[in-house]
Amino acid sequence: MIFALIHLISVTLSHGSMPQDTVTESAFSLRDIALEEPVLLHVNGLDEFGDRKASACLTATWFYRESAFDPTVVGDKGTSFGIPQMKAEHAVLTGIDLILIKTNRKESIRAGYRLLRHEIKRCKNVSDGLGAYATGFCGGAQEKVKHRLNIAKGCWSM
Repeated sequence: MIFALIHLISVTLSHGSMPQDTVTESAFSLRDIALEEPVLLHVNGLDEFGDRKASACLTATWFYRESAFDPTVVGDKGTSFGIPQMKAEHAVLTGIDLILIKTNRKESIRAGYRLLRHEIKRCKNVSDGLGAYATGFCGGAQEKVKHRLNIAKGCWSM
């Protein structure tokens, strides 16, 4: 799983432009979180470990596109924070303090992972939940969702 995540982050997503320590720390954090938290998605033909790898790959793809794994990034005109580019009102859904989301790489990733899981569950399927994460509405931003899912699939197939 680590090799696939490092490859995804450093080669596929950032084309080698991210510092290696950021890539490695992010990959290990994603691996740990995917093993500790419930899975985000179940992929036909994969066992539980495969589903956890798929969850980590999806999270890596999504958050690289949101913030390039920089926990200090602020977006949406000052309303979205951390690696997951989460709004302050969503932090409460994750059980993680907003200060940690803004400053701690692993906890920022964990908060976003939990919010992704929340939206997927609320919207009843992965595509619609990812759309809700992006727009606030189940089923939103399906072009973006499809593109990011295709990138993630390349990782979990490794």
